[in-house]
Amino acid sequence: MSIYELGTDIRSDWSFNNLNGDLELTSNEDNIVQSIVNRLNTRLGFLELYYSNYGSELYSFMGELIDETLLKFVKIEVESTLKQDPRLQDATVEISYTGDGKIKLEIDNTYNEDSDLSLSLVLNETGEVTVDGSE
Repeated sequence: MSIYELGTDIRSDWSFNNLNGDLELTSNEDNIVQSIVNRLNTRLGFLELYYSNYGSELYSFMGELIDETLLKFVKIEVESTLKQDPRLQDATVEISYTGDGKIKLEIDNTYNEDSDLSLSLVLNETGEVTVDGSE
């Protein structure tokens, strides 16, 4: 499998390659993780001119009381957002409240017969999604 089958993109932190001074690229699983975080953090409709269904509505849950109903709505929103990426059609999402104003998102996806991706994300009180441990 080539790196282009899973996608290649510029790293979202805009880091530079020390060897040639060009922007660093991300590929394979790192690219999938970056694309998930970018898609969840982008407001649905923000890129409407070019990508009409890109983004999520997670921002609409900011300020809401975190209860079982909200967790179900967040799970539905995350699942429907991930289905917009053809590489994530088989993704399963588990949601839990961490008790400190944050919601943990556990995502599992099989992107080919041999490879599984397990990803732990955190939706914080400001509505930003980050990789768990990178806050």
